[in-house]
Amino acid sequence: MRTALCFLLAIGCSDLLPPGPSSSGGNPPGPDASVGPSADASVGPLSDAGAGADAAPPAALPDLNFDHYHSLDEIGAYLRAVAAARPGTTSFTVLGQSAQGREVAYVVINATGRTSPPALLANGCIHGNEKPATEVALALIDHLLRQPNDPDVESILGAYSVYVLPVVNPDGH
Repeated sequence: MRTALCFLLAIGCSDLLPPGPSSSGGNPPGPDASVGPSADASVGPLSDAGAGADAAPPAALPDLNFDHYHSLDEIGAYLRAVAAARPGTTSFTVLGQSAQGREVAYVVINATGRTSPPALLANGCIHGNEKPATEVALALIDHLLRQPNDPDVESILGAYSVYVLPVVNPDGH
């Protein structure tokens, strides 16, 4: 269950990982570094529910099966649905339109409690027909939101805002 960690290591970002139980690679930030959680930061489970015994549990995340490549319509619906299910930590944004008028959209997962934390970007389908990269980006979103108590996920989401743009080039998808 180390999808997020493996993804960051695969794209050469091991030095961006905050110090934690699984971040053996890279150099941990020094005491004056502005990257990563502060020493007094408390990172709890990723939840949009308010504190208290009467707080409602977060809405169910949409199911996403990885038994096929997802269409642009499925991707757009999924991005909107995860943002609606986690409105306090996940937002949906349309970056713009492609040359052929297709939507270019992304989600931001920010569970740091800060308005301008350091950020990580994952994207897919930069060139035409790179569908596996799109599926990895979707799997990253799914893993980060479904495994909030995993120590690696908690470490990443407590330190960084994660931007995920699954399809950079929808005209080539």
